[in-house]
Order: sequence, then structure tokens, then C-alpha cells
Amino acid sequence: MLSVSLLERWNDGVADLLVHQDRSDIVDRFMTHLSRCLDFDQWYAALFHRHEPAERIGFCGIKEGRDDYEDGIYLLDPFYRQYRQNPEPSVHRLGDIAGPGEAIRSPYFEGYLQKWDTRDEVGYLVPVGAGRAVHLSVSRSHDLPPFERHELQFLGSLVSVVASVFALYERSGGGEPVVNPSVERVIGQKLAGFGAEVLTGREGEIVGLLLKGYGAAEIARLCGISPGTAKNHIKSIYRKLSVRSQVELLVKWIDDLYE
Repeated sequence: MLSVSLLERWNDGVADLLVHQDRSDIVDRFMTHLSRCLDFDQWYAALFHRHEPAERIGFCGIKEGRDDYEDGIYLLDPFYRQYRQNPEPSVHRLGDIAGPGEAIRSPYFEGYLQKWDTRDEVGYLVPVGAGRAVHLSVSRSHDLPPFERHELQFLGSLVSVVASVFALYERSGGGEPVVNPSVERVIGQKLAGFGAEVLTGREGEIVGLLLKGYGAAEIARLCGISPGTAKNHIKSIYRKLSVRSQVELLVKWIDDLYE
């Protein structure tokens, strides 16, 4: 149950959002009000597309400037994978949707989250039409303790509120997409042709799954092969394409995409 003081702060925030619902800074206002009800020191909002790169909406507590996330690392994010698998309004704790051992060993955790010192993360996925979804991440660095049970329950209760905030953001024009009819075709061609001169048909199929963030166990299940066979294919792919990890493979594909 919310305390009286917390409820008062939350109601003040809701009142402010109602007054300023047509402003393009509504996301920043919402996050400011949320921070008065819950301790966190990082947030990040991005727009996911089916066939276009992710777009940054806003952030706080994360280093400004060129961000590997939008350059392709988002393809390895478990939240992006969740969006691809089930684009329904939802909220998840990162550790609950990451694969077994992923939070320790995966390139996304080792190569991306660690540089932001992220300790705990809760993320929302809310559809906004045309196959797109907003991902809002609310995180704590190691300067703060992990989210406690009552805090997770509070965050879990806000799915409809978050969806409404980003619907207003879209309505204000802040989320107006730039439509490029050729993007899907170009990405499809680049993906189909990536490494085609040296990879077998099966390896080409597995490369596509690797670029979507799947690990060896998931690839084995999807392709109907043993985990050992999947690992052998992955080793062969890395050797043929002169990369050493899933992140390096992703960077190589992005470089090829933008050539």
C-alpha cells in the first residue's frame, strides 16, 4: 500500500501531467515526477522498430553523446528480444527475461551495461502503433541498492500509466516517425547477403539469429540441432568472418549496413 506522503507526491505529478499533456517534454516531466516517488539514477527511453534502428527518445544518468545502443547494441538487449517475441504492454525486471547465465556472460551485459555501471533495471514495453513499441528503462547504478519487492510492485502497477504518457508523447508530435519505404528492403538485402561469399546456407541462417541476440542454446532449439552443433557453427562463422564475439559480429554487420 502506498504511504500518504507517496500518494500525495504521485497525485501532484499526475496533476502536472494533465495540465501539460500536450507538451513534447511530457516524458521528461513524467520521469521527474517518478523520481520523486522512487529512487533511481538512470533512465533511458527508446523507440523500437521492426525494420529500422532504434531511436532514442530521452535519457538521464547515462553518458551523453554517441551511444552504441542505437548503433546496434539494442539488437542484443533482452528487452528488444522480448519486443520481437511478444509486443504486448508489459513490464519486466531485466534479470527475469535474460537467459540463464546471460546476466554474467553475454556480450550485452559485459560490453554495454557494465560501462554504465547498471546494477538493476526494470523495463517497460508499450506498443505505439505501426509495429513500433517504446522501451522505457528505469535503472539503478551500484551507487544504489537493488529494487526491493514493494518498489517492484509499484513499478509493475504503472504499465497503463507509462502507455498513456507515451501515447501523449506521440500525440504531441515528439514521436512522429520518419518513414523510409526503402529501409526494410535495404536491411533485408544486407542481412541476406551478409557473409554470403564465405558462409554456408545453414551458417547464414544462424548469423541472422545471432544478429537478433539469440545464444547458442536458443539457436539450437530454433534450428532443430544440438547445442554442440550450434556452437560449432558459431565458431565457424566467427572464424570465417574474422570476429571473436557476438558483439564484434554485430559491429561488422552494422559497418556493412551503412557502407
